[in-house]
Amino acid sequence: MYKALLKILPILFFVTSVILWSCEGRKSKNDLLQESISKYNDALVPVNIIKYYPEAYTEIVKDSILSNGFKVKIKTFTNMDKSITKVSKSHTTKFKDHFRKIESDVVVYKNDKLIFKETINNEFLMNHLGTSEDLKNYIGNDIYINEEATLNTNKLVLIASLYKPKNNNCISYNIIIDEHGVCTMNKINYART
Repeated sequence: MYKALLKILPILFFVTSVILWSCEGRKSKNDLLQESISKYNDALVPVNIIKYYPEAYTEIVKDSILSNGFKVKIKTFTNMDKSITKVSKSHTTKFKDHFRKIESDVVVYKNDKLIFKETINNEFLMNHLGTSEDLKNYIGNDIYINEEATLNTNKLVLIASLYKPKNNNCISYNIIIDEHGVCTMNKINYART
């Protein structure tokens, strides 16, 4: 029995040696690809793309004289110091979009007497709404005169519209100013059809 074992032992030694030598520790193609991708990604420098909307200061002035004695001057402008920032990321790129706040200076006369002079912005709206409505993430879009309502009620009715950047949310408010300059506000609820 030992003789048979001695004859098989060199063959067994040879087979074991071949098996051990064939395990070189090589990596598979998949491992090499993953390692290459990892090295490439580590070598990439992250890119930051920063944009401002609008890029530069803008201003629009509207003067209106209405037949019921109201004179209105609305100056809508970009507040270069206040913005809402939206951040998004892709693989190695970080996008920072700054949406600058839009505000309006509104001056109202009734029969040539100054009755109202305010800057309409989010803070003004939140203070006068008397509700817990949070408008911090909204940007003013426009303020304009609702001429029909103004002539029908003998009060100046302005419409302030706001929107949420990178979103479809838009809201509007009536700003109603009587002949003494007293301001009241309410949200406009649009019916969807």
